[in-house]
Amino acid sequence: MRAFEFLSEDPIIKQRVIRTLGKKPDEDPIFPQMYKVLIGEPISSRIKEYVKARKDQDAINAVDFLDKIIPTLGDANEVKRFLSDFKNADYDLIDIKQLCPAEGMTKVSQLSGIVNNQFAKKLFDSIHDGFKGKNDAGPGEAALAILSPNITYAQGATIDEYGRGGDIIVKGIGKVEVKGGAGGRLVSVQAIDQKGMAAALGSFQLTKPVGKKALKAQQTQPTQSTTTQPTLAPTQTEATETAAAGISATRLSKPMPEGFPADEFMRAACQAWFGEERLDLINAVGTPKFRRLWVNAMYESYQQYAGWAGILFINKGAYQYTVTGSQIPDNNIANWGYIYYPNSKQPRDMAPQVIPS
Repeated sequence: MRAFEFLSEDPIIKQRVIRTLGKKPDEDPIFPQMYKVLIGEPISSRIKEYVKARKDQDAINAVDFLDKIIPTLGDANEVKRFLSDFKNADYDLIDIKQLCPAEGMTKVSQLSGIVNNQFAKKLFDSIHDGFKGKNDAGPGEAALAILSPNITYAQGATIDEYGRGGDIIVKGIGKVEVKGGAGGRLVSVQAIDQKGMAAALGSFQLTKPVGKKALKAQQTQPTQSTTTQPTLAPTQTEATETAAAGISATRLSKPMPEGFPADEFMRAACQAWFGEERLDLINAVGTPKFRRLWVNAMYESYQQYAGWAGILFINKGAYQYTVTGSQIPDNNIANWGYIYYPNSKQPRDMAPQVIPS
């Protein structure tokens, strides 16, 4: 006999049980046990049935997680109302048109605007925080793929496929790259030949200011001469300059020193990164607009390589869908990247790093 049948068999027994439970503290372990018997088990069976009826493979793959988390997001009536909608194969919890507008977005919007009710919003956050998606897919991708029958992981993508394992397919849009959590790099090449840039630089050595700690150490540690008398600290000019390890997009956005072969260097850089010369970049060296143009070029190159329609920046609570590099806000760019870094063998380490903000 099930617990609820026993309680309803005799009203006197039912009242005794209710009075006894009313005297127990809220933290008594009997309450979770009774919840599981009276509510959890019936709901659990319905959740699994409804998820399977939805015929969304991404949701079916996550059925055990959904079975565990959905009953905790509201009372029995809220869960029942949600499941009555969720079992419908055509019911979409995500507003696709608002999530991925064809023209892209120039600013961040609240995630609550694309999730159609408060219960679904809580479920999205729970999946985002606690569910590991397919391959290297991030939590945002998993939440979208599970809640929408019109969103799925990119077909055929594997963890071994360079830079593409975490993409999603959005019906009516196509392939969409998702950047969540720690973000990612805008890179379209697996290897880069920097010899052309090195040849263009020739004997020119770009310098950078010495860090404050290194400068202090230089100025407080006198050297010893052959007469054992301490010599003077290095001059200010000698102490404050050191050879730069590479040439960054930020450095090329500032006036370059006399003798820097800007034209030759950028022509070689464009060939190395894009396989063609780009006059917008060549003409922008030494101006504030260079690093923005560099990010735009890297975005475009990555877009062409991977074949996605746009990048969806998503974090718990907010999102932004972009179709051009110019739509990425400055505060979403954690690192503008390096154009030239001879000691690096990984283009990914040199590429611009974008993050959801």
